[in-house]
Parts: sequence; C-alpha cells; structure tokens
Amino acid sequence: MDNNKKGQLAIFVIIAIVIIGVIASFFVFRGRVDRIQYVSPEAQPVYDFIQSCMDNSLVNGSILIGYQGGYAEMPEKYLSLNFTDMGYGYYEGEKVLISKEELEGEIGKVVEYGTIGCFNPSENFPDWEVEMGDISSDVVVGEDKIIAYLNLDMVISKGETTARFDSFSSEFNIGLKEIHEAASKIVDKEVEDPENIDFDFLLNLDYDITIIPYSEDTYVYVIEDNNTLINNEPYRFMFANKLR
Repeated sequence: MDNNKKGQLAIFVIIAIVIIGVIASFFVFRGRVDRIQYVSPEAQPVYDFIQSCMDNSLVNGSILIGYQGGYAEMPEKYLSLNFTDMGYGYYEGEKVLISKEELEGEIGKVVEYGTIGCFNPSENFPDWEVEMGDISSDVVVGEDKIIAYLNLDMVISKGETTARFDSFSSEFNIGLKEIHEAASKIVDKEVEDPENIDFDFLLNLDYDITIIPYSEDTYVYVIEDNNTLINNEPYRFMFANKLR
C-alpha cells in the first residue's frame, strides 16, 4: 500500500473508531492474551495507555468492519451508502465475499492505525521521549473470539528511565468466524440461484437475517448476532449483493 493510501486509511480509521467508540463505550469484553513482558513502575502508565488504545481499536474496529462487509479499506468494487461504504459478497454472478484470511488482515489494519492514532505521546505523555519503530499485527478470528497481537519496536525514555515495548495483545469475545461462515453460505445460495431467495434456508441459520433493498438489482444483507450485544444492540455484519 503506498504512503498516500496509508495516510488516507489512517485518518478514516481514526475518525470511524472515534465515532463507533461512542456507541461501544459502555460495553465489550476487553481481554488480554497472556504475553509476559516486564514493565517498570515508571513506564507502566504509558504501557497501560497503549494497551487501552489497542483494546478499544480491536473492539471498535471489529464493529466498523462489520458495517463495511469485512473491510477497513474498500476493494475495487464496493457499494457506497449514505452512512458507510460496504464490500460486496456477490457481484454479478461471482462470489466476492471477503475471505477469513483477508478479514483478519483488515482487522489488523484497524488495530495498527487505531492504536497509533490513539497514542499521542506529545499530548498524553509530554515528559517522555518516544522512538517508534516498525509496527505490524497478527489477528486470529477464532471460534468464539478475535485475538490480536500488535508487534512494535518502541523505546520510551525520561531522565534515567528507559523502557522498550515489543508487543501487546488483546482479545474480543465474538463468534465472527461463524458469522462469516453464515455469510459465505448465503452467498453460495445466491450463486446457485441468483433469481430467488431461499427464506427457509435463512430462517434455519442461527442469526437474525434482514434483507434491505437498495435498487432493483442490489440489496444488503444484515446478519445480527444476538449473542454479542453492544448497548443492548446485536453485533451486525453487513454485505451487499449485486445481481446484474
């Protein structure tokens, strides 16, 4: 990805996470995967702040990609709505739903940009000097949770105190893997018979499914997971289908 696109995506992700963070601020399990890393008492507030940024980025980023068909950065073909852009699951006879591996990569992007965008050392920790190296992420969308690892090379110093942060981790309890599998099955049905919707099949899924017409040949699927509630609202995964 070129630097211009990275900058645009970073700005978009930070703004989107701030907006969604208002919605999600009263909920969501924020867990931490066990990774032992010694942090001195002096540096602990900085470490805790970055950890909080990552926790929020994982949760709010997972919500964001749910509204956008699994994407943080839109693919070449996408549907532009008034409130968001959205990836397709089915496009003119072809299955184009985001893969699980791509989904993990998109969440990783949000975790990276969201965490770094949240951590503003000159504002939050002006007494510390911060040197930031490369940053990368690994995300696993598991059966009942998303696990994210953030790898960075950061050195902070203040006076005679110096600390290095190599990695952070977080997890979010949500069955996104099964939600994605349900979306995949819906698209497979579309490929088999694009002119008809199998409502019996949809009713037998473990989720509430809503179909929203957008135009004569395009509509949006909304998969609602009532096992993951955010402010008493179910988690939603949405994607668009274009018949022709």
